[in-house]
Amino acid sequence: MKVSMQDDSAYLSLPDPDLVKKIRTSDRDAFQTLYFRYYESLFRFLWYRLKPADLVRDLLQDLFLKLWNNRSRLDASKSIKAYLYQSAHHLMIDVLRRKKSDVTYRDHRTETLPDPDSADRRIILQEAVDSLPPKLRLVWTLSQVDGFKYKEIAEICQISVKTVEYRMAKALMLLRKLLS
Repeated sequence: MKVSMQDDSAYLSLPDPDLVKKIRTSDRDAFQTLYFRYYESLFRFLWYRLKPADLVRDLLQDLFLKLWNNRSRLDASKSIKAYLYQSAHHLMIDVLRRKKSDVTYRDHRTETLPDPDSADRRIILQEAVDSLPPKLRLVWTLSQVDGFKYKEIAEICQISVKTVEYRMAKALMLLRKLLS
């Protein structure tokens, strides 16, 4: 379905709750706008944790297909952004559970940190983050990589803000130990 530029700009300026209302009535243009609004950030969110881009694209296709198929159940009074990230998080957990039997854990610790100008610093930090327990790694990544506020992280993970604060403090403490 081809949409004129005027229609595109009208949809682009709609806030999420209005898009959700239109999606509930099977408005494909509203769905397409929502898709393009969140696809890239959801891709980064999943890719950072799962890596294979093909797998991430498949998961996002499943996520948006499920959203379209269940559009009549969407609640415009609730955050669609939180819903999408929460759904992506659950898909990621399912993939990681399936892969768990294939995963070999290795020691990521190093004896010395490289020169501060070294490109290896980023790799060492990534390895340290990867070695965090999954719940701590998720909260740290949502905050530090994706830039979510603690309240948004609480919504995505379905935990309290206090739990987010605790997990973030614990993650930072562990990272300091691993990197020292």
